[in-house]
Amino acid sequence: MSDNVSFEKPLRSVEPALYGWLQSEMSRLHIHPYDVHAGAEVQSDGVLVRLRFGERLSYVQEQHFSRDAIESQSLEINRFFAKVGEDIQKALVSDYFKMMKP
Repeated sequence: MSDNVSFEKPLRSVEPALYGWLQSEMSRLHIHPYDVHAGAEVQSDGVLVRLRFGERLSYVQEQHFSRDAIESQSLEINRFFAKVGEDIQKALVSDYFKMMKP
């Protein structure tokens, strides 16, 4: 995973439809929108979606989606958002217990 975010823009402005799907999945999992930072890089053959979460946004997951996958509302997108949602839940619980340790 790359730390180069020089071309990253908010997913909401790059691909509003993808952002809407992400928010739907996060809502289903009871994850607040502020718990995940969604960025995207437009590439010649699609969009690279980069999701940051956890304490100080230290966790990063990214996935490239082709234009065809986005236009056809591919299940690949839903699976990625669902997996990231589960990982966010785990990170939130882990961060909470780290914070509560004496």
